[in-house]
Amino acid sequence: MRSLIDVTSIKLWMDRMQVVRKAIEGFWENIKLYREEDPEEFEKNFPNYDPAFLEVEVQSVSITFDNFPELNYNHVHVVIPIRYKGKNMGMYKILFTFDGHIEDDFFIID
Repeated sequence: MRSLIDVTSIKLWMDRMQVVRKAIEGFWENIKLYREEDPEEFEKNFPNYDPAFLEVEVQSVSITFDNFPELNYNHVHVVIPIRYKGKNMGMYKILFTFDGHIEDDFFIID
């Protein structure tokens, strides 16, 4: 059975909008701000910080169609786990509008 949703088109959109690049840049910007704005907490969560020990990979990409039934609040969600020295620390989530703009992002430490 053929799928009704063309995943190839979604992947092409992601490439054209540079979603992965923007998500990774957002991740690094949030790490930088966290380190500058709350150095004590940062050191507690990332002891002897070395960026080489951060694993930065996109884990998932999803599309949400919210505000049902109007469906007028829609986003592409990109999730990057926050992993430091092999330990899961939380997640970075960034939301894109369908025209490729960043709507919001979340840097969550568990």
